[in-house]
This record gives sequence, structure tokens and C-alpha cells, in this order.
Amino acid sequence: MVAKTKEITVKKSAIFPWQAAYSSVNQPVEYFKHTIEALSDKSIRITPHSQLEALRLLAAYAYYRNEEGRYEHIKYENDWTESQFATALIDFVQKYDPDNVNISDEKKSAVYIYRNEEDNAFKHTIELFNDGSVQVTPENSLAILLLCIEHWNERSNEASFKRDKTWKPEQLGAKFIDQLNKSKNKASWNWWLSLSTDLKYLLIYNVHEHLARYASDEDKQELLDIYRNSKRLDDVYGLCQFASTDYIFELKKLNIMHPISYEEYMEKVPFNNNIDLAPLATLKKLKSVFINADILACTKIPKGLDKLERLTEITISTLSSKTDFNYTITQEELDEGIKTLFEIANSLAKLNVIELSRSPWGVYLYGNLIVRRELRNLANVKYI
Repeated sequence: MVAKTKEITVKKSAIFPWQAAYSSVNQPVEYFKHTIEALSDKSIRITPHSQLEALRLLAAYAYYRNEEGRYEHIKYENDWTESQFATALIDFVQKYDPDNVNISDEKKSAVYIYRNEEDNAFKHTIELFNDGSVQVTPENSLAILLLCIEHWNERSNEASFKRDKTWKPEQLGAKFIDQLNKSKNKASWNWWLSLSTDLKYLLIYNVHEHLARYASDEDKQELLDIYRNSKRLDDVYGLCQFASTDYIFELKKLNIMHPISYEEYMEKVPFNNNIDLAPLATLKKLKSVFINADILACTKIPKGLDKLERLTEITISTLSSKTDFNYTITQEELDEGIKTLFEIANSLAKLNVIELSRSPWGVYLYGNLIVRRELRNLANVKYI
């Protein structure tokens, strides 16, 4: 009887590098993508997403010491083809370690020897075939894993990955996978993906002035492109990832109003009176919400305000001094809004200001002294 071969399965995995762990949208980390897998046979499998990305990662960390003892690094351009990268790497080895270069009728090849901080040597074979195809083959999974770890420690804004020299390769790989998967920024991005499109546009608008002030011209253009193409909202390599991890979680005040700077783009995304703000409870620094009732033709108070436990101030008003509005609101909508305001005031212990003076509900309360007094007396809430 022939023994059954035990199937090898993936126990856990991660994509390297995780874009949201990097501090700059200009850093092309997608150029180095690999999948790292811990397998059931206790081995580690690392697969580049293309030979081009394997070449880029190797080129980023290839170096030799020259005769004067200085480190020499390979010079390359990010938009090179596989053939250009392979040629440059082989020529680099030819210059400093010619014994490790081989030229035949079928291909040119070189073995680059990478040395880590313990001066352990790991071989990477680069083969450039006559038809222009390329193959990069690391000596083993540890050879490529150490390059990934060096990249992470050098460029990520997360905590450095500290490894124990006694760990076996499979332990090292498994723990590095855990590090990638527990990234605090990955959690932030997953939260962003869970939001409604309305909330995403609202949040991007709230950080656009900051981004426009500090971003490059290229990033400003990308910000505008987001308003034209909703698919850009979930682009992990785009500006929304950058904004969601670096700026949105720092928001202290949320403005719900028709934008000025990007008005022509946002016309395609009208305010949704049924928007639910409850997911914004994740924003721990958010203390104030301003709703421009007139321009937004706001007939409902947004849902979820009562879930934002850290709010100290809610303003539902206009930017002008007028008290007549360009839209109509029914008595039923007024009553529903007042009911919602009481629920908010009862729910938010830190809330001490509700500003309604230039809103349909403010006008309504102005003529209903008893209701206004009841709302004002709730906790420390003031009606201004």
C-alpha cells in the first residue's frame, strides 16, 4: 500500500510590504511586493509578485566595498524593465566580483552574494536569457526574507522588527508575518474600507486643505482625481491610504458642508441626508461637528451623532446671517430633528454646546421656549 503524501497547506500569510505602514505616498513600495507564507511543513515560502519586483528589491540592497573601503550601490531607475535591471545587476557583479559571472550562448548570469549584519552570506542568482526573459533565484527563503526585513526596518514607520539570532528560518518568517498583519495602520485601512462612500468623500474633503498645502503637485492632482473616480477611494497605493492613516485620525473638527476648493468635482457627490456618522466614533480626537444646514438643504440631523462620545460641541447653522432658507422643511422633519437633538444631548456626557441659532431647528426653538429650556437643561448643554 502506497503511503499518502501529506498535503502542504498555508497556515498564515502576509503581503509585503504593507503600503499603509509607510510614511510617504511618493515611496513606490509596490515595486517590492512579495507574498510571504508559513506552510504546514514548517517551511517559509516567499514569492515575488513578478520578476521585476524581485529585481527591484535585490537592486535596492545590492552593494560592494570598493578599494577605498567605501560602499558602492547600484544606480537604477524605477521604471526600468526586467532586462534593464538584470543587465545592471550582472554588470555590477562583473565589476566587483567577476568570478561570479558566467556568459554562455544561451544566457548571461551572475551570483550576487548578500551579507547581513552578522556577515552571513546568501546567494542570489540572476539569469538573463537571450530572449530577454529573466529569472531571479535566491539561495533559500532566508536569503529573500532578510532583504524584506531590512526593507521594513529601514523604510516603514512602524516599530522595527527585532529578530532573535537563535530563531530558525521558519520561526523568523512566521513572526515577521505576524508583524505585518498586526500593523496598526493596516487596522486603520481596514476601517477605511468599511466606511460608506459618503463618509469617505466627507473625510477626504475635511483633510484636503491640509493635503493641498503640503502635498506635491502630483499628489494634489491625485486628490482631484479621487473626486472624479470613486474607485480611487479604495486604492491602497493611493492618496486615500495616506490620508486615512496620517491625517483623518488626527481630525478634531468635522465640517459637513459643500466644499469650495473642489466644488466642481464634489457636485457629483451631493450630501446624503441619510448619512450615518456612527463609524466616526473611531476618531478619538474628534470633538466638534459643524453642519452647514442651508447650503446642504439639511432636512434631517445626521444619524450617529449620539455615538460620537467624545463630542463637546455640535453646530447646525449657516455661514450667513439670514434666517430664511432656500429649501422647505416639513413639521414632521422639524419634530423628528428635535427628538434627535434630545437623544444626542442625553447620550453625550461631554457635550456642552449645541449651536442651532441659524438653522430650521433654531428658528423652531426660538418660538418654543419650553422645549428650548428642556433641551438647555439637559446635562451641561447650552443652546446659543
